Amino acid sequence: MLGDLYRRLTRKLFGVEALVQESVARELDARVPELMRSEIAALLQSDAGPRLMLDVEKVANILASVSSAQYFLQHMLLAENLIDREALIRFAMKQCSVEGLVMEFGVYAGRSLRVIAECTPELVYGFDSFEGLPEDWTRHQKQGRFDLEGKLPKFVEPNVRLVRGWFNETLPPFLSQYAGPLRFLHVDCDLYSSAATVFTHVGARIVPGTVILFDEYFNYPGWEQHEFRAFQEFVARSGLKYSYIGFASSYPSVAVKIT
Repeated sequence: MLGDLYRRLTRKLFGVEALVQESVARELDARVPELMRSEIAALLQSDAGPRLMLDVEKVANILASVSSAQYFLQHMLLAENLIDREALIRFAMKQCSVEGLVMEFGVYAGRSLRVIAECTPELVYGFDSFEGLPEDWTRHQKQGRFDLEGKLPKFVEPNVRLVRGWFNETLPPFLSQYAGPLRFLHVDCDLYSSAATVFTHVGARIVPGTVILFDEYFNYPGWEQHEFRAFQEFVARSGLKYSYIGFASSYPSVAVKIT
């Protein structure tokens, strides 16, 4: 059923039957959850003919989930599904097997940093300009989104340390003061440029046993061009190996461990 819907969606979007990968259609029929089947069926149930116009953004979201599901089938079948983000953070923190720095990039209001701080007695460092996105990310998330207008989040956790400023400016002096590998890295900076900057500066500290949690790795339109892309470029350069250890199925969040 879902494979047929995938074929119909592809024909409507592109008008070229050859673009449909039969293997993808078959996998979708066999593996994608019933929830997605019903959502796509509802979207197409009023199909009145070849001139029907579908909501492009809705279809883009569906196709992003389809491509993410395909990636999941190929690379992530052994990863744990923690369902929600907070549970994934707590799970990922327990998987670290090397001592070292605990760092988050993209703090905003501090919700995830608080969870990280609860999981360890060690100091945790949160990096953020607190001026919002340095450039546009999506149509809805423009430059300046997440700007706190100079009001930094407050923490009751005694082990939280904030490092305010743009990553390319704050990381060199910070790393010159703190030696050793990375234990846990939370990449929550959304943009390719920001994530790439993080890996450029901390890449040498990422070692076997390091756990990296991405907040926006896949499952949204354009996912291949941001945190996912920055990480794939980093591992290609470094030669490091990794395994997917966890994800939150209804969110873009994914955790990996360097092996």
